[in-house]
Amino acid sequence: MKPIREPNTLTEGSVLYHSAFGFAVVKGVEPTSVVLGWEDHGDNLPGRVGHDVLRRVYAVCAPGGFFERALRDRAALVDMIGGRPAEALQLL
Repeated sequence: MKPIREPNTLTEGSVLYHSAFGFAVVKGVEPTSVVLGWEDHGDNLPGRVGHDVLRRVYAVCAPGGFFERALRDRAALVDMIGGRPAEALQLL
C-alpha cells in the first residue's frame, strides 16, 4: 500500500485502505472527491471522501497485489497461500 499523493490518479476500481474502516473500492471519481463502496457495511463508513482526506488518511493498494486480491478474490489468494506461499509473499 502506498500513500495517496495525487488523488486525480485514482480510477474506478482502485482499492483503498483506511486503518479504522478497512478496505473500499473506488466506485466513482469526481473533481474534488471519490465515491466509495466498502468491503463491510456500516453506518459510519463514508460514501464520498474529499481529496484532502484521501491524502491524509487513506492508502491505495497495488493493482494485483496481496491486499487487492484479498478483497476481490479471497478464495484464490487463500489457495495461493496454501499451495504457493512464496508467490503469495511476493505480492506484499
